[in-house]
Amino acid sequence: MRGHDARLAVAAIVTAQIVMVAVMTMTPVHIAHEGGSIDVVGIPISLRILPLIAMLAVRAVR
Repeated sequence: MRGHDARLAVAAIVTAQIVMVAVMTMTPVHIAHEGGSIDVVGIPISLRILPLIAMLAVRAVR
């Protein structure tokens, strides 16, 4: 049972990573295609990356 659980966990992580990369790749392309400026394109990317950097900072302080 443990091997099955591990495979399921890895599959879930890989699937989530693929979806995140696809969304983060297509969001700026879609915004730019709809006429958004580079400032508008950078906002969703910044909002996604900011929590990641904040978590790293919290870990570094510990």
